[in-house]
Amino acid sequence: QEEGLCNLCPTAVLTVAAPAKVVEHMAIHQLFDKNPAIDRDSSPCGFCLSTDSFCTIVLKRSKGAEGASRIDMDRSRCPNLGNLGLATAAQSSTKNPCTNRPLLCPISPCPDVVWKYNLQTHIQTVHPSANISNYRSYYQLAEGEEVELKRISTTKRRKSSKKKINFRISPQHSTQAVLG
Repeated sequence: QEEGLCNLCPTAVLTVAAPAKVVEHMAIHQLFDKNPAIDRDSSPCGFCLSTDSFCTIVLKRSKGAEGASRIDMDRSRCPNLGNLGLATAAQSSTKNPCTNRPLLCPISPCPDVVWKYNLQTHIQTVHPSANISNYRSYYQLAEGEEVELKRISTTKRRKSSKKKINFRISPQHSTQAVLG
């Protein structure tokens, strides 16, 4: 799949090959959008903002003794899934200010993978006895991140001269289900 969809912006065309931009788009909704459809308390997916159980992000370690975590593309599921570089996503920059990324819950032995922007709520609800301030460095936005994302959200984007209409078709309604 090359193009992703935003359920809140039906005209937006997201390029799954640029997963940092997909996550940035969703992060702008999560941080600034007042739409009640965004259920911030239910741990929305950073790729699509869905809170249902379909979206699952699985992390795995790269090979080697110091192997970094990365998204397991074979076992993860999301309509907008992309191979987001977690080390790069951890560093806010002018080009890519968003640091939202899937993280392994820092409270051992919790195996949950949680998006950074959802981690504070996760700790408060799943680990209510934990001292939340001990984990601030895991969920706190980078310096200037919110300001830069706000700037991006208010910058007028040029519209493509091509008019695209995207439809999300469920597996039950696809031609593969009929012809399969």
